[in-house]
Amino acid sequence: MSSLLVIRRSEFLAAATLWSGGDEEAGLVSVVYETPAHRTPVLAAWGGADDIWGGGFVDFRAGAASLTGKLEADGHVVVRCDHGLGHTVPWDGPGWGWDFLLAHTWAESDSPWAGHDGAGFPDYCEFPEGSR
Repeated sequence: MSSLLVIRRSEFLAAATLWSGGDEEAGLVSVVYETPAHRTPVLAAWGGADDIWGGGFVDFRAGAASLTGKLEADGHVVVRCDHGLGHTVPWDGPGWGWDFLLAHTWAESDSPWAGHDGAGFPDYCEFPEGSR
């Protein structure tokens, strides 16, 4: 649902944190990518090769890779976090997820996390270089 909100209602979001999000490449047939109306900073976290649902019907790793690649191509600031724990949220995820969200204000597409050194986030998170 959060992926769909980023795609279809980005003009109402300051930022988004996606836990096992993705688009149609994940098998989420109702989440077809369209260029969002507003550039929205996104933190996308997923659980590696075992982040699947429905006996393999939905592959969140593939969906997250597809969605984040398209968002980056459209100029969004994207932080990628592959925690490798399967279809779950890491125990400390809500903390750094909130830190990401609360650092943004509505209608500003720049993000303080662009070019960030990763302090306060797990080592498996990748930050974009510089501001867009």
